[in-house]
Amino acid sequence: MMLRFNTGLRSVAGHPAYGKQLGIAARFVQPREDGLPDRAEQKSLDKIKEKIMRTFQGGNVHLYAGVITTKGCGSLPSTRRIPGMRRQRLRK
Repeated sequence: MMLRFNTGLRSVAGHPAYGKQLGIAARFVQPREDGLPDRAEQKSLDKIKEKIMRTFQGGNVHLYAGVITTKGCGSLPSTRRIPGMRRQRLRK
């Protein structure tokens, strides 16, 4: 398991204004023997992550918390400032 977190969020960790969380996970298509994605798949995942971050981070509504990578799967957790989801953003 690899954990990478945005340490800049320490000051808001646990703050009630950021009480909602969103986690997006992706199963790797063809993981290597160690369970991690190969270089080509990692590039694709990075593009997806960037698009997710652009979609949700506007106006500091969502704060990117980090990346959790386990054998065969990656997860992008974030924390949300405003209660409820903006459905139009999810549909993009």
